[in-house]
Amino acid sequence: LSHDRVRAIIADPKDHLWIGTYGGGLNHFTIKTEQFERFLHQPSDPHSLSHNTVHALYQDSQGILWVATSDGLNQFNQQTRRFTRFKHVKADPHSISDSAIKSIFETKDNTLWFGTFDGLSQFNRQTGSFTNYRKEHGLPNSFIYGIHEDNSGFLWLSTNAGLSRFNRQSKTFKNYDVNDGLQSNEFNTNAHFQSNSG
Repeated sequence: LSHDRVRAIIADPKDHLWIGTYGGGLNHFTIKTEQFERFLHQPSDPHSLSHNTVHALYQDSQGILWVATSDGLNQFNQQTRRFTRFKHVKADPHSISDSAIKSIFETKDNTLWFGTFDGLSQFNRQTGSFTNYRKEHGLPNSFIYGIHEDNSGFLWLSTNAGLSRFNRQSKTFKNYDVNDGLQSNEFNTNAHFQSNSG
């Protein structure tokens, strides 16, 4: 293992483990052979991992592995073993809202959403562009820790200033804080859960 601080683990359909570390990049672990393969940021290689601090991992409905880091979102091609990077570009409103990404979620309609240090980003698979939502669009805070879809299709977002429910049809937010019964306004990494009762 490249680093002892592990932040994210997922299993792929082949029962291999993908392990994101805090400073040691991405590791691929083959359970059968107990062997690790490491993917690290290489400054001279634009197709390497964008940063060695990994916050979240997700394999989407199309089998694509996404790696969220402190400096860029990475789409991993498992055949070529190369990464495609997505970073925030100040002059481009259709780039991801921030280069530091905290959470990844795919809704039932196969839309990918990314929670960043500066808002919520919706990914368009056809164009490779993003639609971004920040505090000025109604979020209580632009730091998104967790994303979850409820049974009605609303997105619930845990932030640094309470909980927010996003209506994807009307593009509006309804915000909740300690006055609504929350234990605190500040959440933390991957804070979301839906009970069996809904």
